[in-house]
Amino acid sequence: MKALYARLTDLMPEAIKIGELRLEGLTEDAIGERLGIGRKTYAYRLKKVKAVLEKEFPDIF
Repeated sequence: MKALYARLTDLMPEAIKIGELRLEGLTEDAIGERLGIGRKTYAYRLKKVKAVLEKEFPDIF
């Protein structure tokens, strides 16, 4: 799990913050505003990161 977390922060450092903000109940638009990027932009980035992590950590996904 530590390797997954480390790889996630390498690929997209703001992913952890996005997760924290989601847990706080913020909407995707509010998260985008808080991060200073559009909702579609960070959603696209998360999708790409997930694809990489699925390949590198198939036993977790």
